Amino acid sequence: MMAGRFQFRLRALEQLRAATRDEARGRLAEALRADDVLLAQQRELAMELQSLHANAGTPETGGSLDVDRLVAAARYEIVLRAEQQAITQRQAALATEIDQRRAALLVADRELRTIEKLRERQQARHLAHELREETKSLDEAGSRCRIGDDS
Repeated sequence: MMAGRFQFRLRALEQLRAATRDEARGRLAEALRADDVLLAQQRELAMELQSLHANAGTPETGGSLDVDRLVAAARYEIVLRAEQQAITQRQAALATEIDQRRAALLVADRELRTIEKLRERQQARHLAHELREETKSLDEAGSRCRIGDDS
């Protein structure tokens, strides 16, 4: 005599919390990808600056320095450094955003685990109750058999 299949009454809440956790995970991944893009841009700018410095002081064929070329290189360096600074500022803002998204993911994960543990405890109680009922039923059947044998 089984009492029935286990039905977790907070299943909708568990699903909602799982969806919230998955969304938080996706938002964090998105922010981490944006950080990777900024890092790649930062490396690209550093290589461009390195290349600029390597080529800026070398005289052209003929042995004389081109002043216009040096001035253009200096202006270009200013532009590159400004881009580097802008990227650094975006990285700082993004680092804060990443920390907030990590914290949100931790909270969402903790809330989901709480519901999952509750479901597991209720499921274990349900199973224990079913086993007690089945044992009781078998004991009663055994008692009836013995009473029938005694007559």
